[in-house]
Amino acid sequence: MSGRAATASRWLMAFGLMLSLAAGAIGLTPLRLGVWGTSEAIGLTLHVGALLAALGLALAARAWPGAVASTLQAPVVLVPFALAVWSTLVAPAAEYPWLSVFGAPQTSEGALLFLDMAVWSAATMMLRDAVPAARVVAATALAASLAFALLFLGAATRIFFYPDWLAFFGLFTPAIVVGLGGGMAGGRDAAARWLWGAALAAGLVPLAMSRNLAAIAAVLLATPLAFGADRLMRRRPHLERWWRPAAVALAIVAPLLGLAFIWLLGASGFLATISSRMLAAKVALAGFGGAASRWLTGQGWGHDVLTLLRGLDHAGQTGLDQSWDLAARDYFHSHHGVLEALISAGIPGAVLFAALPVAAIIGAEPRYRALAAATALAYAATICFWFQSPASFAFQAIAFAALARRRAVPAWRPIAAALPPSGCALALAGAVAFLLPFGVAAQRQFVRTDVRLASAPEAACADFPAEAWRGDLGLARLYGSQIYGAESKARTEGWSPALLDRLAAFVCLAEQRSARDGAVYLLFWGLDLRGRLAHLGEFAGARARLATLFDNWSARLDAFGALAPGRSDVAVGYYGWAIAGGRRAEAIALGNRWLARRPDDPISLWFTGNAMLLDTDDAIARLGLQRMSRALALGVDRMIPVDPAMRRRLQAAGG
Repeated sequence: MSGRAATASRWLMAFGLMLSLAAGAIGLTPLRLGVWGTSEAIGLTLHVGALLAALGLALAARAWPGAVASTLQAPVVLVPFALAVWSTLVAPAAEYPWLSVFGAPQTSEGALLFLDMAVWSAATMMLRDAVPAARVVAATALAASLAFALLFLGAATRIFFYPDWLAFFGLFTPAIVVGLGGGMAGGRDAAARWLWGAALAAGLVPLAMSRNLAAIAAVLLATPLAFGADRLMRRRPHLERWWRPAAVALAIVAPLLGLAFIWLLGASGFLATISSRMLAAKVALAGFGGAASRWLTGQGWGHDVLTLLRGLDHAGQTGLDQSWDLAARDYFHSHHGVLEALISAGIPGAVLFAALPVAAIIGAEPRYRALAAATALAYAATICFWFQSPASFAFQAIAFAALARRRAVPAWRPIAAALPPSGCALALAGAVAFLLPFGVAAQRQFVRTDVRLASAPEAACADFPAEAWRGDLGLARLYGSQIYGAESKARTEGWSPALLDRLAAFVCLAEQRSARDGAVYLLFWGLDLRGRLAHLGEFAGARARLATLFDNWSARLDAFGALAPGRSDVAVGYYGWAIAGGRRAEAIALGNRWLARRPDDPISLWFTGNAMLLDTDDAIARLGLQRMSRALALGVDRMIPVDPAMRRRLQAAGG
C-alpha cells in the first residue's frame, strides 16, 4: 500500500471517531429527528461513524497487518466484540430479535452498539501511532464534552433530557485527552504540560453540570485511590504484583455492592430514587419467570418496557398506591449496567459487560495505569445507578483504548501472515456495513412521522411505517403522548375538530396495528384510552367520535391478558363500565377467561362476583358473594377502593 493510502486510512479512522464523538450534537433542537429526538438519530450517527472507522481499519490492515492483528487481540477490543457476538447469538431467543440487535431507541444499547465499541477501540489504538490524527480526535472529544455541558445551561440548547448523562463525558474525556493528546509527546512537547489542565477541565465541567451524585462520589473515591495506590506501589516494588488483582477485584465487586446497596436501601424506603431502582430490579428479575434458559440467553436488549408492562404487579403497585413514578414514565433501562446485561443477554452477557472496565485495567499502558484504573472504577460504580446516553458509548470505548497498550508486533507476525489481507478488520467493517442499512431503514421512518400525522384528514388513519420488528415501540410512545396531550388541551380549550381529527387518526392506525401485531405496549395505550373515554369528564367531548372503541374493549383485554396475565388491574375500568351498562354477562365471561389463567386473581374474582351478585338466581348470587369474599381475603382492597357497606355485607355473610 502506498504512503498516501496509509495516511488516508488513518484519517478515515480519525474521521469516524470524530463523527462518533460529536454525534450528540444531533440532539440539538433544530436537528432532532424521530420519536425520541435526543437519542434515535444519535444512535444512527454512531453506527455511521463506526462504519467509517472500520473501513479505515480495513485499509490500515493492508499496510500494517501485524499491527492491526495485535490490536484486535487487545482486551479493550476483544471484550466488547465478544459481547456483541454473544448478544447476536442469543438475539433469536428474544421476543423481538432485531430490537435486541439495535437496542432500545433511547440508548441504542444492543449487539450492534457493542460491535461499534470494538471498532472504536481498535481504531483508537491504531491512531496512537499517528500523532496529528490522534490529537485531532482528542481535541474533538474535549470540545464535544465541554460543549455538551455548556449547552445545558440554556433550556433551548440542551441536547440531553437528563443532566445526569453529562457525568459520563466527565468520566471519559480526561482519559482521551491524556492518552491521545500528548502520549506520543513523551513529555518533551511544551504543550504537553497543559494536557492535565485540559483533562481536568474536561472532567470537572460536565461532572459539575450533571449534578450526578453517584458519578461525583465515584470519581472522588476512585481517583485518589487509584493514584495513591500507584504511587505507593512505585515506591515499594514488592507490592507491584498486587496492582492488577486489587484493581480488577474492585471493578468486579463494585457492581455487586451497588446492587446490594440498591436492594437493601431501596427496601427500607429511605430514598425514593433508590427504592425506584430496587423495584425496577425486582420487576426485571421476576420477568425470568423461573425459566432456566433465560439465565443463559436473557430477554433481549431493549425489552425493558415490555417487561415492566407485564410484571408491574411484582413491584407491589396497586390502584391505590401509584408512588412509583417509573411505572408512568418512558421506561427503557433498569438503571444498573450489569443487571441490564443480565436481563438482556443472560449470565454470559453480564460477565462480559462487567469485564468492560476490567479490560481497561488489565490492558492499560504502565504509565497510564492509574488514570485507567480511576476511570474504570468510577465507571463501574456509576453504572450501578445510572444508564448512559447513546452519545457517551463512543467516549467510553475511545477512553479505554486511548490508555491501552498493544502487544509487540513481532509476537503476532506469524498470525498476521496467516490471515487474508485485511481479514479481521474487513470482517468488522462488513458486520457493521451489513447491519447499518437495517438501522437506516428503522430510523428513517421517524423523520416524517409528525408531518404525516398532522396532515391526516378527518376519518383517515395516520401514517406510520411498520415497526412490528420492535413491538411498535415508536407508535405506542406517540400514541401515549397524543392521549396525554389531547386530555391537556381538552381541559383548557375543549375538543376542537382538529384535535378530534388528530386523535381519531391515531386511534385508527393504533387499532389496526394492535390487532395485527398484538404488541403489548400498543395494546396498553389503547386500553388506557378506552378507560379515559368511559370515565373521565375531560374525554366526554370525544366519546361520540370514538364510540366504536367500546365494541371490542373486551377482546382487546383478552389479547392483553394473554401477554400480561398479572395485569388484571388494566381491566378495572372495563368492569365498572360493563357492569354499570348492563353488560354483566360479558364482564363475567371476560373475568372467567382471566381466572382460567390466574385462578386467584383478586380483580377478576371481585368484579365477576360483583356482576353475579346482581343476578336474580340465588345460586349465582351466592357464588358471587363467595368470589368477592375470596377477593377480599386476597387483598383486593389494596388494589381498588372497597365500599364499607359491601365489606360489612361480606363479613356478615362469613367472608
